[in-house]
Order: sequence, then C-alpha cells, then structure tokens
Amino acid sequence: MSRILITGAAGFIGSHLAKKLISQGHEIIGVDNINDYYDPKLKEDRLKSIGDNNFTFYKVTLEDADKLEEIFKQQHPDVVVRLSTKFYGLVGIFYFLTFYIITFSPFLV
Repeated sequence: MSRILITGAAGFIGSHLAKKLISQGHEIIGVDNINDYYDPKLKEDRLKSIGDNNFTFYKVTLEDADKLEEIFKQQHPDVVVRLSTKFYGLVGIFYFLTFYIITFSPFLV
C-alpha cells in the first residue's frame, strides 16, 4: 500500500482521513503544528484516536521548509494530501500569498 503524508492531520478532516486510510492498509505520515486557533487539546485527542499503528506524527509548521525537507527525505511519501490551513482573516492576502510561495516553492522545481 501507499505511504501518504497528510498535512493538517490533527484537524477534523485530516484525522478522520488518516483513520480511514489506515483501515485500508496505508501508512500515514501526519503533519500538524497544533496551533491554538482553537483548543489544542481537541487536536491532541484526535491524534490519540488515530493510534500508533501505521501512523507517524510530526509536530511542525509548513513554514519550516528545512524540517519538511527532512521529513520528505526520511519518509519518502508516495502521496501528499494537503488539508492544513491557516486563519488569514485579520492578516490579509499578502501573508496568505507569501506563506504559500515560501512554503511550496522548493517543491515546485
């Protein structure tokens, strides 16, 4: 089966997707920064509900390109499912665009 990296793995959709894919025999690499936009305990509980079987978790922000590169080199995912998000309501479009350009430009070349 596939090695699937899920960003936003501690979120509602990410955690449920991880459980479903594990039940189908896939190996999941979860990435989430566990920010405090809403209760981090809820996110930690979701991660616990996934369990340890075929699930590896990294607490890291997508803005940390060096750490992401290390994870990719170590884990060699076959598929990436990007479910992470960031609240931009008060920050504006400049940060939104900067974040995506900085985060994903090393992987686009």
